[in-house]
This record gives sequence, C-alpha cells and structure tokens, in this order.
Amino acid sequence: MNFKIFQLYEQVEFDDDALSRMVYYLRGLDPLNAGQGLDYLINGDVEHQNGILVGSISEEYVPNTNELNDDKILMPVQDIEPYERTIFAFDFYTRNLLIQNRNYSPVNLNPGRTSSRLIDILNDAFQAVFNINFNVIPTQIPEGNEIFERIFNTARVIEAQFSNLNERRACNHDVSDNPIINNGFLEFWNNDDSRTNLILIKATNEGEVNNNPVVIAALNSENVIIDKIKYYEEEEDKNLTISRSSLDKFDIPDLNRDEDSITAFQQIVDSIPPERGYLRRIRHID
Repeated sequence: MNFKIFQLYEQVEFDDDALSRMVYYLRGLDPLNAGQGLDYLINGDVEHQNGILVGSISEEYVPNTNELNDDKILMPVQDIEPYERTIFAFDFYTRNLLIQNRNYSPVNLNPGRTSSRLIDILNDAFQAVFNINFNVIPTQIPEGNEIFERIFNTARVIEAQFSNLNERRACNHDVSDNPIINNGFLEFWNNDDSRTNLILIKATNEGEVNNNPVVIAALNSENVIIDKIKYYEEEEDKNLTISRSSLDKFDIPDLNRDEDSITAFQQIVDSIPPERGYLRRIRHID
C-alpha cells in the first residue's frame, strides 16, 4: 500500500493529552451528507501512538451489484449500504499527512474528493483542539535537483544515478584538486559525443561518491537529472534511498489494502518513525 504525502504549513505543539482530544473529537463526529442520499464518516477506530494519528474515512456508494430473482431475472441487490475505506495518518513530528492512494470503482468516489473531505474534517478538528488551520499542500515530484543536492551537501552519498546526460551542457566547475586529472576529465566530459544518457555510480557502504569527478561533473552540468541517491542518514544511523519517482509517495510494501484496521494501523505506526529522516528531507515547507 502506498500513500500520497501532504505537508502542513503551520507549526503545531502537541502532547499525549492533545492527541487524545483529537481522537475523542474525531470518534464523536456524526456521518456527513455526501448528497444523493449518501454519507461519509470518520470511522470510530481512530487512535494515536508515537506522535502519529491514524484512522480511516468511509464513503458510501451506490452499488453496482445484481442478483437473480426467483424468475431468473437480473435485479439490483436490495438493502445493502456498501462503503469504501481510505486510510490516513498524520505524523505530528514531520507534519506530514499520508492518505492512502486508491482507485475507486464506484462512479461517485474519486481520490480528489476523498482527500478534500478528509482535509476539511481535519481542519475542523485542528481548529477545535489546536486553534490552528489545517492548511496542507501535496508534495510534487520536483523538476530540479534541489532536494538531492541538499543531501549531497550534508550527507555521505553511497550511490547516485544521473540521466539526461546526452542533453548536458558544459561543466565549468573543477572536479579534482589535481590539475592533470581536472583538465583531462573536463576535456573528456565537455567534448564527449557518445550520447551517453544514464550513469549509475556506486561506492561500498563504507565509501562515498561525493568527491568522485563523474559525480561532481554531473552535479555541475546543466540539464542533468538526478534520478536516485542512496546516502547514510546519521540521525537514523542507516542508509536511505530516495528516488525521484517516489518523492510524492510513502510506501509500505507489506500492507495489504484489505487488511483489518487494527493490523493496518499498527503497521503504519511502526513504519513511519524509521522513515522520518526521509519525510523531513522531501519537505517543501520549513
């Protein structure tokens, strides 16, 4: 299961008492009118743990379900009120809202509407408990390399993948303190006509690629795209990987969409803390 990442603008001060009041508020909400005789609601199994609020929103939909009657005629199934569940979590430490990425079959449901409904509910809850607005923006896959470059400047990078090299402009930055290596490499780099498009460069887990001439040249050549890096995260004391294609998503691979809420919530609560370094790195808001 993966989640769309949203980021909260406002700073928020919290403690266990405030989180408990948030849970109490959300559990006490009545169903809300979705129009056409349908409703949606926050399910009553909202909980908090380790600074993470986790719960789900259920939305009623018109079923497209039929059955055969006694005359063997296909008729709509009567007296059923089906709902679709969408899981969410808010991490107070990183101020990230995670909303389950869903593809809905019912025509009256769609991800944008679900996110809007949930954010409106959380806005009322944050105003009631913290006296702040819940203004969030979705993270977006960036066009530039700024997120990756910040990591190169602050962490030991073990692996890096660069693409669009065939469209690169000349590098005018020194890549080595040795003049012979520097001049020879830049002569090659700036005049290479092989139309090489992608380079993946790796070091051992104890090494780094930050000072590698290829990496320095790629970082300082216009139009080069950084696709992926692996780096040592000192705060978490482990290696982390960030890829451009996943910058707007938080993935929990072992979490199944049909998992019962108690098990799903616990997996989410267990999965977020080890990835807080990653979540902080991709923030668009300080």
